[in-house]
Amino acid sequence: SWRGVESMDAIVGASGHDALGAYEGYAAAVGAVFRHYDAAASALGELLRARMHRLAVKRLILLLAVAFTTVVVVYLWIGFYAAVKRAVRGLERVTRRMLTGEFSGPVHVDGRDELRQVVDSFNTVAARLRTEWQRAQDESARARAAEASLAKARDAAEAATRAKSDFLAVMSHEIRTPMNGILGMAHLLLETPLTVQQRQFATTVRESGQALLTILNDILDFSKMEAGKLSLEDEDFDLPELARSIVGLLAYRAQEKGLALDTVIPPSVPVALRGDAGRLRQVLLNLLGNAIKFTDHGGVRVEVMCVGESGGRVRLRFDVVDTGPGIPPEGQRRLFQEFTQVDQLATRRAGGTGLGLAICRKIVTAMHGEIGVESVVGQGSAFWFTVALAPAQGEVRREGATGELAIKPLRILVAEDNPVNQQVALGLLRRRGHHVDVVGTGRAAVTAVSAHTYDVVLMDVHMPEMDGIEATREIRRLPGEKGRVPIIALSASAMKEETDACMDAGMVGHLPKPIDPLALAAVLSRYASAAPPANASDGSSDGPGSVDESYVRLLVDSLGAAKVGQLIAELPQHARPHRERLANVSAETELEPVRASAHALTGMAANLGLTSLAELTSGIEEACRAGRAAEAVSLCRRLDESFEEAVHRLEALCSDRSAAP
Repeated sequence: SWRGVESMDAIVGASGHDALGAYEGYAAAVGAVFRHYDAAASALGELLRARMHRLAVKRLILLLAVAFTTVVVVYLWIGFYAAVKRAVRGLERVTRRMLTGEFSGPVHVDGRDELRQVVDSFNTVAARLRTEWQRAQDESARARAAEASLAKARDAAEAATRAKSDFLAVMSHEIRTPMNGILGMAHLLLETPLTVQQRQFATTVRESGQALLTILNDILDFSKMEAGKLSLEDEDFDLPELARSIVGLLAYRAQEKGLALDTVIPPSVPVALRGDAGRLRQVLLNLLGNAIKFTDHGGVRVEVMCVGESGGRVRLRFDVVDTGPGIPPEGQRRLFQEFTQVDQLATRRAGGTGLGLAICRKIVTAMHGEIGVESVVGQGSAFWFTVALAPAQGEVRREGATGELAIKPLRILVAEDNPVNQQVALGLLRRRGHHVDVVGTGRAAVTAVSAHTYDVVLMDVHMPEMDGIEATREIRRLPGEKGRVPIIALSASAMKEETDACMDAGMVGHLPKPIDPLALAAVLSRYASAAPPANASDGSSDGPGSVDESYVRLLVDSLGAAKVGQLIAELPQHARPHRERLANVSAETELEPVRASAHALTGMAANLGLTSLAELTSGIEEACRAGRAAEAVSLCRRLDESFEEAVHRLEALCSDRSAAP
């Protein structure tokens, strides 16, 4: 348009005269142009307004669509949330009921979407759990029924065990009571003048009774071990002394068969040890007894050796070697089983239950050891076992030969209701010079102790009116020395519970029936040195070497002059270490070892009737116990003279006694 105006101006300038006409034409053209412009602008405005309207409509439609979509989404979300919430709550309710053991029906959800699949899976798991729960309930019911059945069976087994224990206790008592009469009377009979045939018969009775008693003890021991009631005691003991005592018990049987019986204990083996000497003795007696039983020629040897140390304990190995017939390999494998015997014919000839080695195995195992056998048929056998023993905690007293002697006469009360047992006790005690009173009930025992003075009371456990345990409690309530009198239990029961009850009541020892004369003498010897003589001897002489002549005469009559002479000859050897210790005592010496040596010498002197020597050593012992060192030293200075004089007088008295018609 502007170019048209410029063109028009150019034309006007060039034409002059036609300028006005041209200008008017130009103006008309310009007007037409502006009119077209206005029309175009108006059309453009209309177009813009139309477009703006369309945009507004579209925006409204978009807003409406967004709003609708939002509403739909919110509606769907609320619906889905409600459905999920309903499903979850249904699952929660079912789960809670499942946890309490209440299984209801499945959870229901409408639709076939993923939530339905989840719920269906849950229902499947719940159904399986319901099945497993029911199965568990059934199994639990069966388990409870089985447990109840087992409880009944256990109660029945415990009742049977108690019944068996009661039966064994009763039978032990009932069997041991007549056995006490048989063995006791046989022992007393053998001490009377008999013909050769009569002595043979009496010996057979005694040995048969001992064999029966061994069988009874084996059965009781095995029953205890089977019930897990094997208990071990800890005590200090002297190993060589233990071995000598075991060999001494079986020496007569070996001599009868012409067998050599030896013990080999090298110097490297500790002497003073701590452990259950009784159980160790039981194992050795069983193995050594079997070796003698089945060996007809040659000999039997006991060897002891140290095979190591660990944990403060020494491990010892014991070998019992014999020259018997030997044992075949197939027999060795089952030798330590219960009720097993290798050679039935030999066993029937020699006797036995087949329990001895099984009991030995259990004892050795309890003592942290092993047991076995090495044997060659035709050459012999070597039974061996190992045990772990601790060193002794104190000085071990070695009794020596004097430990087996008859003791100084005592005043003894025997409380026993069985007439046969009364006769046995009277015979065993009175033949050893003791003064004996007998009562038949526990109440009578309490009355007797209240009225008289006794050195020892032998108390039967089972008596009418008042048993021995209750009688012991009553005696312990008595004032003064009467309430402290030593009371030894006599019982035909071998059960540990009864022994413990006796100790708890105040008894100081226990002797099983049948009464072993050696065991009885050993128990009474503990109280001999402290007790005054039951009868003062008019023939006792005064002075540093006085001797109880009546007691020595009784000793010679009981043991024979040769045996007493042997004991007198051995006395200096057994007394030497104690005399040397007392000879070197001074004011700075520790008094406890001195007291122990004085106590040992007191027992030796009292057992041989050396009254003044026993009084002197007893005084040393009392001074040491009271801490009076100067008095102990002064008394020790007199020991050698008194000892030599006492032994000299005793030898002279025995010589006169043996020379008398």
